[in-house]
Formats: sequence, structure tokens, C-alpha cells
Amino acid sequence: MAEKERGRATVKGRLELGILERAKLLYTMRLFRDAVEKAHHMRKKGVAEKEIKKSLYRTIPNAHYCESAYKKALLYANQEHLKLKHPLLFSIGKGAKRENGNRNIQIDGERIRIKIPHADGKHEWIEGRIKTSERYLPILKELKNYSYSAGISLKGGEYYVYLNIPIELYAKIERKERVHEDASHIASFDINSDRINCVLLRENGELIEVRNHHFPEVNSPGYPKEKARDTRLKALAELIDYAVAHGARIFVFERMGKKNKKDTGSKTGNRKLSRFAVRELLSHAEIMVKKRGGVFKQVSAAYCSKIARIIHRDLGMDVHTASALVLGLRYLRILNSAQPKDAKVTECVRMSI
Repeated sequence: MAEKERGRATVKGRLELGILERAKLLYTMRLFRDAVEKAHHMRKKGVAEKEIKKSLYRTIPNAHYCESAYKKALLYANQEHLKLKHPLLFSIGKGAKRENGNRNIQIDGERIRIKIPHADGKHEWIEGRIKTSERYLPILKELKNYSYSAGISLKGGEYYVYLNIPIELYAKIERKERVHEDASHIASFDINSDRINCVLLRENGELIEVRNHHFPEVNSPGYPKEKARDTRLKALAELIDYAVAHGARIFVFERMGKKNKKDTGSKTGNRKLSRFAVRELLSHAEIMVKKRGGVFKQVSAAYCSKIARIIHRDLGMDVHTASALVLGLRYLRILNSAQPKDAKVTECVRMSI
């Protein structure tokens, strides 16, 4: 199974700065915005990465900001032209412990230090404070021991900082019921816009239990987007808690492709699915699992819908529940090559129920 990129979570806070510090930060953010637009333009012209970063130094004279601007420009690779409306600043994570987790934007509790570059190389630091929820303060105090990326934006006359941190650190915020020491079951999930299906399996692939949450109202015309998001997150948390209470240790979800596309087997289902952020929900799932001490796994969902429809036809099992089952069995097959292949999934299910 392909190695998954290490999970991250985002913490947001408002910056408190003096008048002079605000002016210096705004000037730097405008330089950084220009650097991002320049990097995007040069990439479209086919200029090599090394030459782009070298050219960016004439816009914002700091090598790390140049590298960060180039990385930021990559996010707009699909756009033909780029004209950013608002100034911004971004510094990729580098140098855990040795450089306090970030070379140019450093956090120590509520205290923040931001590097202001100068053409003569004599850079300076400005200092301020971060105002955020008290529940995040323990994280901010430990952040210097981890590598984290940081971004700053300007909205409504206020400056905000966004910290992209490891999920392992974010998971320390809340204490949830922990996975039992002797837990060995596998909980597998199939996520859709109006339902989340969960199956609980033993290590030998035997089906123990099925549990689902269905919330069709979230797809109704005019239904508030934020309310729909909260409904899905609540359902996901309840299913994960249920699995933890019933001996689950491994939590299996689908691995999204680069296009973030999932085939539900119907045009209507695909359209509804495209309207909510599956990748965001999976990110929350990873955080929830790790808060509870579980093991988060993702496997390819290729052909899961087709196999699930075969199971539904032969055994009468709900299609979405069958998809969750296929994901769980696929994980076990990857874990142990002796497990039956997908071609024998229906036979496996018959033995399990």
C-alpha cells in the first residue's frame, strides 16, 4: 500500500500587533503576493524552478520566502493567469526543534515572531501575540518542537495566522474514550453525502456488526452548508465512538485520488457527492481516530461500487454497507496476502453472515 502523506490539521488565530509592526508586515505581505504571481507567470512560460526562485529573490529578498512563494504558486497551477486580490504571507515548515519548527514565522505559546526581509540581508523580527481559543494554547506551547507551516492573511482590517500542524499534536486537545488495549477489530467506513456506513470485522474477515447513519435532509434544496457539515461530522464521531466501544483498533477509509473523485454508481449520487468536501471529512476522521488512540488507514476504493452492487444483488446487503465491507476486506487482504481476493468477496460475505 502506498505511503500516505502525513496528516495535518489547521489552527487559526487573530494577530495583535503594534502600528509599526502592522505596517512592516503589510509591506512584506505585498512583496510575497507579488512573488507568488511572478512564480506562477514564470512557470507558465516554462522557466526552470531554480531560475524562478533565483528571480524571486529580487522581489522578496529572503530565500525561504522565495521557496514558500514558489510552493504557494503551485496551488494555482491549473489557472492560466493569476492576480491575487489580497496580500498574504506564507512560510513552509522546516527545522523542527533546531529552528523552532519554522524558519520565518515562529510560535512560542501566544507569542509570535515574524521575519521581515531586507535587501541588505540584515533581516529583522517583529513580535506580536496570537489570540485564539484557550483549548489551542497547549498546542502553541509545544509547536516549536514540530515542523509546521504558517500563513498570514488580511481580512476586514485584521490579521489572521493559520498554522498547519501535525495531527498527532492536534489530537492532544481533547480526551476521548481510548481504544482498548486488547482491541483487535477493524472498523471500515463508506462515506456519502447523505449517509455514513460502518461495518465491524474480526481480523479473519468475519463480519460482526453493521451500523449506519442516514441524514437525507442535508441534500435538500436550501439546506445550510455549515449545518450539513456539522451533521456529517456528528454522525462520523458517533460511529467512530461506537466502534471504539466495541473493540475496534483499525479504522479503514477510502483513499481519495488526485481528482478527489468517487463513483457512487449513479449520476445523482455523484452530483450530490461533489457538493461536499470528502477530503475534508476524511481529514476530520483521521483526527478523531488518533484522538482515541486508534490506527487510521486508507485503501484504494477502485471498483468498490461495482463489487458492492454484486454483493447487493447476490446477498441483498445495502450497497453502501457492502462498499464499507469491501474496503475492510481489501485492507485485510493487503495486510495479509493469504486473505481472499476481491473476486471472492461474495464468498467471504456468505461465510461471515
